Order: sequence, then structure tokens, then C-alpha cells
Amino acid sequence: MHDLLSGKEPECHIPHVVLSDGVTIKAGDHSLTVTPTHLIKTTKGYVRAADIAAGDTVFAADSTPLIVRSVVPLTPQDEYFGLNCLTSEVVAGGIISSVFGDYHILPAAFMAAAGRIVGVKTASYIGSGIADLFYRANRLM
Repeated sequence: MHDLLSGKEPECHIPHVVLSDGVTIKAGDHSLTVTPTHLIKTTKGYVRAADIAAGDTVFAADSTPLIVRSVVPLTPQDEYFGLNCLTSEVVAGGIISSVFGDYHILPAAFMAAAGRIVGVKTASYIGSGIADLFYRANRLM
């Protein structure tokens, strides 16, 4: 975590920090706390953390299936950091997840391509700007 926050991880960048409710997922001996929209790898594909239930299957770092023991919504709100990486599938709390919330395939492809061309930090800022425009446009419709 310290390497990410200090910018020492060259393939990842933290573009923003958000204030949000959280969700703690416990599976096997692992525990992960993320925002409700954060995507977690399951047998059904990437699923929003808030939509995962006890009994669902997620995956450990070595791709071992883990049965979810509990999913606990957390309040009050806390700070969570955004993370953009060349590789969008990461291990957090011992559980495979996406670095993105809500959508995975398009942002992952953008970061993989643009990150190699203009660098992770610049691609991260551009991608965050595009995502902000997308979310604002959807709220207007």
C-alpha cells in the first residue's frame, strides 16, 4: 500500500480519493474492504461488491476458489482510493478484483493501451476524465 501511495509502483497510479460507504467481503481466510461498486472476480464474472452474497465464490491470488462467508455493509463513509494500473486485475486482501468500479472491459482495455503509449499516470488522468463525463451524461438521461 505504501508503494502505491508514494508512487513507487510504476505500473499503477492513484488518480483520486473518494468518500464512500464500504463493503467488507470475507472469504476463506481473506478479508477485503472496498466501495460497493468495486468489481470482484467471481464465478459469474466481475460482480459489484454490494451484489455479492454469502455462499458466492470469489478467487484467491492463486485462482483458488473461495466461498464467501459474509458481506458486511459499512457506515459511516470512509476514504477509498481509486487505482489505475496497466493490468486491471489485481489482488487486494488476498482476493482477485478489478481496479475499476461498475465497468471492467472497456476501462481495462483503455488503460492497457493508453498506459503503454502515454504512461500510466497520464492515461489514468485521461481515463478518469472520460469516466466523469460518462457518469455525468448518464445522470442527465
